[in-house]
Amino acid sequence: MLQSKTSSINNNIEIIDIKSNSIGEVYKSWEDRFPKESPLFDYSAKQDPERALLAVHESLAFVMQWLPTAIISRLASFPFQKSGPSAILLRGLPIDVDIPPTPIKASVFDDAGDRETDSSTLVPIAESWLLGISRLMGFPTGAPLATGDRGGLIRDITQNADDVNDLPMHRDYPAVARDPKFAMVEPEIFILFGVRGDVDDSGAKTVVMDSKTLLDMMNPTDRALLRTTTVQTEIELPNGEYFAIGRPFLPIIDNEEDGTSTVTLNNLPKARYVSPDGGGQTVEAYKRMSQLAFDKGERVNLKAGDMLIIQNSRLVHGRTKFYNTGSCLASGRWLIKAYVTNRLWKIPGETSLSDMAHTDYPNLNPMGWGGFRQQD
Repeated sequence: MLQSKTSSINNNIEIIDIKSNSIGEVYKSWEDRFPKESPLFDYSAKQDPERALLAVHESLAFVMQWLPTAIISRLASFPFQKSGPSAILLRGLPIDVDIPPTPIKASVFDDAGDRETDSSTLVPIAESWLLGISRLMGFPTGAPLATGDRGGLIRDITQNADDVNDLPMHRDYPAVARDPKFAMVEPEIFILFGVRGDVDDSGAKTVVMDSKTLLDMMNPTDRALLRTTTVQTEIELPNGEYFAIGRPFLPIIDNEEDGTSTVTLNNLPKARYVSPDGGGQTVEAYKRMSQLAFDKGERVNLKAGDMLIIQNSRLVHGRTKFYNTGSCLASGRWLIKAYVTNRLWKIPGETSLSDMAHTDYPNLNPMGWGGFRQQD
């Protein structure tokens, strides 16, 4: 069994260091559990979800074998906790020894073909940790994209040749900002797992900011304005015109039932923002909140074997710019990502659903619609 130690809680990130005195046994047990005919090496959540679930549950069994019981319990309860750290950083998980070149994409919208049906496993040990820990906290599920996820469940997060700037702070696929005609579950959890870090510490870093911490830092006037007036995100089309993404949303929503407040930043690259009911004052307040979150957010340098687990409703995130370009891309930063939800399948006999994004067992892709790709 691997050993663990909670080293610190830093800006609402709980940091847990993973260590092993028998790393060879970890790799040997992995090879025994995942022979070459294992579904992990050949699955498609879109074409054969039952086989994909076998890959997920084989991965869960591996995770349960090696993680300490205290960590298993901590991760299983994490999606439901409304206070305490809003992110967990596991450092030092053992991953593949031979790492292939970092996947390179020509553009932020380039998915290199229909990769929902691409079952190729690039880093099988790392991907088994990602799928297994996802299942420990819920079910891994496809993101709201028609293409882009290997096997329908795992997304490669890498540098794009034409997108090296800061990625603005946001929540992933926030339900309050989505177009109601799109039935999709907002993921409660998403996971970023480092396969390869940047060449040095000056590279791109994930930026995270806890919602409660952000609200405490804000100007009271801005907080009041963003609780009562809405913001609409618009993106620029190739012809220079702007197109509304989703619907107007309240950037700050207070939940009287559990006493929490949710911050929604729906920022996209090359986007602009308007307010149908608050005008320029609301837009400026929204921009100040977004910039404050980026400037004061915790920088996380994800190295190989580091896994960042994020509560999507309690934390906003972004990314600093890439410094390594050109020939460095193939050996540059590479994360793999999974979304997790506990609200996936209909219960037998259920006839009235409060969230029409529920789907039928064993579908793992209830969010399959053509959306806009983001990089973390």
